Amino acid sequence: MDATTLYNALLGPVGLVLLLVVAYFLKRTMSLLDKCVKDIHALETNKVSEKDFSAFRTETREKLGELSGEIKDIRADYITKDDFVREISNVNRQLEIIRDILLERKGRNNG
Repeated sequence: MDATTLYNALLGPVGLVLLLVVAYFLKRTMSLLDKCVKDIHALETNKVSEKDFSAFRTETREKLGELSGEIKDIRADYITKDDFVREISNVNRQLEIIRDILLERKGRNNG
């Protein structure tokens, strides 16, 4: 067998292997490209327009402004926990004074 015959004999299988490798990577690249196209299409169909986003942002700011006003009203109309505790302590002190006075009168009436 001479070199030319050996070369021709190996050229077919080596060429086939190279063709299969190129075909594999081409198929893989096309699959990735198809996936990217699907993802881009999904993004395009689900995107929010700048006009819609601006309207949403304006609406949200208005609602937050309303809530802020309501919170100020709540703060003006209701007492805080500290104020409540302070007032209950005052009431308890007054009740103790009244109890002491009543016990003192009861002691004078019985004695």
